[in-house]
Amino acid sequence: MLKFSVEVGPKGSATDYDTLRNICLECERLGYNAVYLPDGVQWTDFECWTALSHIAASTEDLRLGPAVTFVTYRHPLILAKMAATLDVLSDGRLEFRLGAGGSGVLIDRVHCGIALPKPILRVEMLGEGIHVIKKLWREEKVTFKGKHFVTKDATCDPKPLQKPYPPITVSATSKRMLRIAAEHSDIWEVSESLNDYRWKVEVFKDYCKEFGRDADSIVRAFEVTVVIAKSDREAEEMAKKYQSKRVNTKGYGFNPLKNAIIGCPDHCVEKIMEYRRAGVSSFTILFIGLKELEPLRLFADYVIPAVKNM
Repeated sequence: MLKFSVEVGPKGSATDYDTLRNICLECERLGYNAVYLPDGVQWTDFECWTALSHIAASTEDLRLGPAVTFVTYRHPLILAKMAATLDVLSDGRLEFRLGAGGSGVLIDRVHCGIALPKPILRVEMLGEGIHVIKKLWREEKVTFKGKHFVTKDATCDPKPLQKPYPPITVSATSKRMLRIAAEHSDIWEVSESLNDYRWKVEVFKDYCKEFGRDADSIVRAFEVTVVIAKSDREAEEMAKKYQSKRVNTKGYGFNPLKNAIIGCPDHCVEKIMEYRRAGVSSFTILFIGLKELEPLRLFADYVIPAVKNM
C-alpha cells in the first residue's frame, strides 16, 4: 500500500504554534502516515526536534521526524540521543531521516556561521555518522575511531523503542549519496525529476549488490511539491502567486515548484500513478497553501483513495 506523508515547508509555512499543531492534527485525522519538519536555524519557523516532541504529545498515531537532519549540525552521539529520546516519548513513532546538507545548511552557514564542509566530506561524515548511530542504538558501549568522529565507551540510553532501531531514510541523489543509501537506509528518498530518478534506480541497485542487500527490500520514496485545487486553472494561479511571493522575499533555499505536481485531483492522480509505475511506494508531499488545510483535504479525499491500493 502506498504511504503519503506531509512535509511542513521552510520559513513562513507555519509561523505560529497553533498553525503547526492544526496542520499535524488534521494530517492525523485525514490518515496521512507522518509529518516532517525542516531542521535548520535561519530558514525554518520552529526548531525541529523541540517542536516534534510537543507534537508527539498532541497526537496518537501520526509518525514524526525531521524532513532531513544533518550530522554537520550535531555530533552523531548527540543526534542518536535526541532521536532515541523522541522515539521513546512518541511511543515508537519516529522516522529518522538524514542527508548530507543542501541549500538550507548553506543559508545557515551564510547567516549563522555554522560550518559547512565540502560535499565529499559531508558524505563521508554522514556514512560514519549513521554507522555510529546504529551501533549506539544496538550496543551497550561503543568505541569508534573514524576519519571524522571518535567515541570511547559511549552509551545511548534509553534505547529507541522501535527495534532494531527507527526506520532510517537517506535522502540521496548523487552517486556518492546513493552508495550511502544502499549501505544504510531502510528508505531511499529522492527529490528530482522522474526521468533522473529512473536511471538512478539502476545505479542504486548496483550499489545494493555491492553491500549484499536486496534493493527491493528498501522502500523507494519521493519528495514532491503538490499544488492542488478544484480546477487546473485555480492550481496554476496558486502556483504563480506562490512563485511571485517567493521572488519578492528572495525565497529560502531550493525552489519547491521545480518538478511540482500542479493541477486538479484527477491530474494529481495521473502524476502519482506515473511515480508508482516507476517503483515509488512512499511520498513526502510539500503542499503549497498548507496552512489553509484545504490542499490536505482535497488530496486525502480524492487522490489517495484513487491510488492507495495500486
